[in-house]
Amino acid sequence: MAHEPTRRVHVEEDRTERPVVREHRTTTYDSAYATRVILQLVYLIFGIFEVLLLIRFIMKLGNANSANGVIAALYGLTEPLVRPFYGIFPQPGAGAQLEIAALLSLAFLVLVEALIVALIRALTPRYY
Repeated sequence: MAHEPTRRVHVEEDRTERPVVREHRTTTYDSAYATRVILQLVYLIFGIFEVLLLIRFIMKLGNANSANGVIAALYGLTEPLVRPFYGIFPQPGAGAQLEIAALLSLAFLVLVEALIVALIRALTPRYY
């Protein structure tokens, strides 16, 4: 019974003898649907950046050629996310690198994503 939408019935008088009945259904599911869409967008956006950071970490670990256009684009996209974490741990100079800054950035993004999702869920009403 709680999952049924509310129904409003509006009766209009027609010029003929019988009344015309029109139903207008309003549901409480509209805001629940909007909340789900917003949460899915948050998951999608953060998921894309998390995957890019993970690929960056793997490419740095494998000593990928940064002169390659795809790798250069990947490094360029993820550089603003990783830059705040440079200097926390020493970075080796040449060869394969275990880039801790990328892992820290990934962990930070996961925490920010969880915080945003928790805020959205706390600020929107629940519909059961």
